[in-house]
Amino acid sequence: MKTEDLLAMTVDDCLAHLRSSPSGLSTDEAALRQKRYGMNEIAEASRYRSLAGFLGHLKNPLVIILLIAAALAMPFLPLGTAFGFVLLPPHFYLVLAGLVAGYLVTVEMVKVRFFAGRF
Repeated sequence: MKTEDLLAMTVDDCLAHLRSSPSGLSTDEAALRQKRYGMNEIAEASRYRSLAGFLGHLKNPLVIILLIAAALAMPFLPLGTAFGFVLLPPHFYLVLAGLVAGYLVTVEMVKVRFFAGRF
């Protein structure tokens, strides 16, 4: 039964459905339910995540964009020189921007043709 169904019931109907009373469960009924369902405890979450769980964050496009932006900014940062990164010539960035723009235009053209049913 869903929570919404229980909320729509009267108090007496809800207590009857849950086999309880306004004064609560009897000691015997509480012991029986504890034996059947276990202690009323919140499960403790694992402290250590697996490598797969960590790598699962890389599925997020925003994380990928941030990693690419960090990699592109590395030569301009003081930490980049410590790792031996050097600045790339300015025309590299122009070519990279052109390739990205060309890719985006191509993808949009293919999407338009696909959804128009011409593929």
